[in-house]
Amino acid sequence: MSLANLEREKQLSQMKSQFISVASHEFRTPPPPAVGTLELLDRHAAKLTRPSAVELIARIQRSLGRLTEIMNDVLQLSRPTPVA
Repeated sequence: MSLANLEREKQLSQMKSQFISVASHEFRTPPPPAVGTLELLDRHAAKLTRPSAVELIARIQRSLGRLTEIMNDVLQLSRPTPVA
């Protein structure tokens, strides 16, 4: 492997590590749409109709589902790449 290839591999590895670090930081905070919807449920639970409550819960589930997909993508990216 040439020196240029080694340097490129080192840069890619640093970028990947930096991305994973930033992404993991973001995962430590709840996703804003889910938090906002939970706050709505908390404040207005007594006034909500059943269909409205069901829709708010579905919104939270969608938001958390998207977060799960992103986490799975990051975990896939964080796996070591096989060396050819």
